[in-house]
Amino acid sequence: MVSFVVVGEVLKARGVKGELLVRPMTSSMERFLSLRSVWLESDARRSYAIEYSRASGELALVKLKGIDEREQAMKLNGQTMTIPRSEVPPHPEGGHYMFELIGMNVVRTDGIEVGKVVDLLETGSNLVYVVRSADEKETLIPATREVVEELNFEKSVIRVRPIPGLFD
Repeated sequence: MVSFVVVGEVLKARGVKGELLVRPMTSSMERFLSLRSVWLESDARRSYAIEYSRASGELALVKLKGIDEREQAMKLNGQTMTIPRSEVPPHPEGGHYMFELIGMNVVRTDGIEVGKVVDLLETGSNLVYVVRSADEKETLIPATREVVEELNFEKSVIRVRPIPGLFD
């Protein structure tokens, strides 16, 4: 089974030639604009070649091959643009992408399992892991040096320190 990564969200049709106004969901506009194809889930997951794309402020204007009229483009409003995980280039700084944290197991340094990362929240100061336990309890864990001791992508484990007040 191929896993997909969200790279953008179609906001609305623009113009009469089937162009789409898209909110890129990548950390780099250049990387988004370099995409040659994307997958959408209109009726069924389907791949579209990108005819062209360009920046429009913080958004992108994208023209997909085969979407040539405004009415066709309007049907794609709200759709997410994805690419296969295998097409994601290595992180340029040698780090990791935020989506790679989803599904990782969170374990306290004293060995107690907390759960799996199910979502990420971006605050003004730091990232927060939304962790769900086997019994569906959610815990918010700040991704700070004080709390996170280790990120092990090979073992899919995040080790966190049980600082006072975090798990009480």
